[in-house]
Amino acid sequence: EGVGPRIAEVLIKGGIDSLEKVAHSKVENLTIFSGIGEKLAEKMIESAQKELQNPTPPAASDSPVPDPVQEKDESPKNAPEPDAKAVEK
Repeated sequence: EGVGPRIAEVLIKGGIDSLEKVAHSKVENLTIFSGIGEKLAEKMIESAQKELQNPTPPAASDSPVPDPVQEKDESPKNAPEPDAKAVEK
């Protein structure tokens, strides 16, 4: 939580590339990175520790969804089109 793409890239380049590493970091080890202040470092560590204790299930959009059962088309494949005059009546 609180980590955008730019901060994530900075952390990864600095070797902090997992929740475990963030959770076990000290504030002073994170504040050496550009864009990370003391409050953000504290929030990141706390969030990482919480996530490791209670992992969030993947969002519905993240998990593969099986194709819905498609309804069977009961109409005959080679049936003639209905007569336009018959339809108008």
